[in-house]
Amino acid sequence: MKQKKPIVIIEKNTAKRVKAIMALAKKQKGQTLIIVPEVAMLNDYLGLGTTQILIGTQKSLFLSFENLTTIVLDEEQYESHKSWNQYPRLHTGRGARELAALTGAQLVYASSYPSLALRYMIESKACVIKIHNPIEIQPETIPFSFEDRKWKRALPNDAGTRIRAWARGGKKVLVLYNKKDNQKIQEALFFRLSKKAKENISLGTASLLTDAMHAAYDRVVWISPELTIRAIDYRSSERARILAARLQNITPKHPITVVTRSAELTQRILGVSDSLWYEHVLKERRMLNLPPFTDLVRLTIRDKSSTEAYARAETVRTMLQDAFAKIPNTRAFGPYQEKGPKKSRLVEWHILISGQLAAVAEAYKDLPIDSADVDPHRVV
Repeated sequence: MKQKKPIVIIEKNTAKRVKAIMALAKKQKGQTLIIVPEVAMLNDYLGLGTTQILIGTQKSLFLSFENLTTIVLDEEQYESHKSWNQYPRLHTGRGARELAALTGAQLVYASSYPSLALRYMIESKACVIKIHNPIEIQPETIPFSFEDRKWKRALPNDAGTRIRAWARGGKKVLVLYNKKDNQKIQEALFFRLSKKAKENISLGTASLLTDAMHAAYDRVVWISPELTIRAIDYRSSERARILAARLQNITPKHPITVVTRSAELTQRILGVSDSLWYEHVLKERRMLNLPPFTDLVRLTIRDKSSTEAYARAETVRTMLQDAFAKIPNTRAFGPYQEKGPKKSRLVEWHILISGQLAAVAEAYKDLPIDSADVDPHRVV
């Protein structure tokens, strides 16, 4: 069955994007499945579902369909389309592509700010664009001054002054700080504020964004975006821009206020146009043979002792190298261990492999591994 080119709808305004998706769905003769990445986003489609237009999250891929003709992946750039904290770690995007291939359904990618993978599809003319109106990131940077650093302030004096002025003036302010230890930030923000003014400031991590989609904020502040940008992962700059776009969409009429100790780095990642950022990152990924030019899979080997787990991992890598000698453009890296808190009594070692998924899956499917994670959340 010949696969149709995917359709792309890029619209920053949620209501307009939903309207465009529903208009497309109503033209279809069969069933349409619309998949959203987060349960809260179902509110955007409240009351629009019918027996022919099904709206759900990831698990709706496993519904029993009578005549599925269209699959819509809304906000395709959201990381929550992947199950990071449970196994098997299903990726909705891959599941949607497989379901479309099995049923012959038309695949539709919808987004307010397209992922790098979708941008590459557009550039390669591998899809058909219906609407192209993405979010434009407009950051306003407040760096830490010499005085701020000298007095070891949790916030630049300028940033604190602005936020408190907004709160006193009745403006609702969302302050994102992607670390849980925000006590010092809170003290700096609430300095000499009335109880009523304090209620106008919402401070928290990215988990706040789920509620922020359906709440009214006048201003948005992102403290220390460098924590995201400097994450040891090839996707860190893309994640930062996608997060910045989400923040920008909360208050589209005003720039997002970025508070940073690394103004030059922040400007290089968030302060440039989409086209310049995309060109730079794509060149880097092409050189390093990273997605979208290849697929990544992380194999995990677990055992009670580090010595035994490492020995098994070395055996797996040797077997992979033998297999990859016959498969072009495939590589294996490791064994390595992931940094961070220990989550299990068992010791884990990982091997990262790159290549076309169909080829590498054939190579590792019968090996003595404990799990395989396609498009892994972390690769180090």
